[in-house]
Amino acid sequence: MTIKLKILVLSLFQKLFLKIFTNYFNIYLSSTNSLEFNNHVRINGNSCLEPINIIQYKIEWANKYNEPLLIALQDMSKAYDRINILLLCLAMHSIDIPLSLISIITNCFINCFNSVIINNSFSHLYPLSCGIDQGEMISPLLFLIYYNPLFKRINSIESLTHQIHVSILHNIYDTTLRDYSSSLPLVGYLDDITWTALNVPALESLLSIADDFYFFAEMKVNYLKFKILTNIKDI
Repeated sequence: MTIKLKILVLSLFQKLFLKIFTNYFNIYLSSTNSLEFNNHVRINGNSCLEPINIIQYKIEWANKYNEPLLIALQDMSKAYDRINILLLCLAMHSIDIPLSLISIITNCFINCFNSVIINNSFSHLYPLSCGIDQGEMISPLLFLIYYNPLFKRINSIESLTHQIHVSILHNIYDTTLRDYSSSLPLVGYLDDITWTALNVPALESLLSIADDFYFFAEMKVNYLKFKILTNIKDI
């Protein structure tokens, strides 16, 4: 009983600490604009509204001007469980997060143990070799950071972009419309990515770059949920 009580108290204090820390960490990410524009879900002032609007306007643009458009819907398998802590440190370092903060964050996810329920009882504890806790408040922000190098790389390749001009809401707290020129071939919502391209070769190039990143980052696509939508009849 004493051991269980100690575990409960430690877990309670850790969750309270991460809750407070996550609020300040979110403010830091939003004020510094450290992450790519199309990888901002769960950052203060952003929601699923922005990526949905961008995709919707691309569809309307293709219909209005009779332009070809391919949309690929991609979902990651067990995304949080596959995060490599060492690579997460490098990703945080790439957006200039102080080393002291990196150490505090990663210490919450190393030397951790887990168990599963078998026949109405808990199994023996086993060490977690990688991954972050999906139930922690800070985990979605860490996943955005882990994913960010892919977004940065794709956004830098001009040959794979296509320019459209749309008007979208500024954010969920400001409903005024702003003119927005989109050349982004992907938008993200945590472990879901929507890719857009004007032709098959461009989409194949985008997904090839993504596959290289997934292999390096030890991530895996859930191909059972992978879908491609298009208005191209002869494909």
